Amino acid sequence: MRRLYPGPLNPPSATAPQDIDDLLARLARVRREGYAESNDEANRGVGAIAVAVGDPETGEEVSLCIAFPAATITDAERATIADALKDGARGIATITGDPLFHPLLAE
Repeated sequence: MRRLYPGPLNPPSATAPQDIDDLLARLARVRREGYAESNDEANRGVGAIAVAVGDPETGEEVSLCIAFPAATITDAERATIADALKDGARGIATITGDPLFHPLLAE
């Protein structure tokens, strides 16, 4: 990531990663939790939760994402969405043998 973004980041909002260290910390959290979450980062008032899964045989990668008005969702609803997306990704990963999603299969 440091090679990809060698200079300072140009964050689109105050809630987006402000520097490379912040970005790396957020990516570590995504890897640990199995999903990414955005709140008012790229588009004001928009939240999103996403997971990614791939097929190592074809090299294809897909993302499953739900976007919503950030002000209208509760923490419990966010957790439900994240769990549903991870369940969907687990199903795909089981079929494709995605080794990157594999550690999350047991959850």
